[in-house]
Amino acid sequence: MDESMKFVGKFMEGGRMSELCRAHGISRKTGYKIMDRYWLEGPAGLTDRSRARHSHPNAVSDEVKQLIYSSWCFVNMVFPERSGPITVRPFRTNDRPR
Repeated sequence: MDESMKFVGKFMEGGRMSELCRAHGISRKTGYKIMDRYWLEGPAGLTDRSRARHSHPNAVSDEVKQLIYSSWCFVNMVFPERSGPITVRPFRTNDRPR
C-alpha cells in the first residue's frame, strides 16, 4: 500500500502516467487500475485484495448434501449390516466397461 500511495501522490502532483509507471516498474494498465481504485474508494481502495474465487462452480449445495446424508441414513436403517462408511474404489483399466 505504501508504494501505491507514493504512486498516487506523485500522480496528483502532476507526474505523467507513463513516466511514473516506468519508475515504479509497473505497466500503464496497472497504474490506471491503481488510480481508478483510489478515485472510487479512496486510500482504502489501495489495500491488497483477496484473490480467492467468489464462486465455486463444483461445490455441492446444502440441499444435495442433505439428500446424500438422508439416503445414507435410510440405507443404514433398512440394511443395518451395511452400516459404516461407504467405500468407493477407483476404476482400474480392466474394470471399465467396453
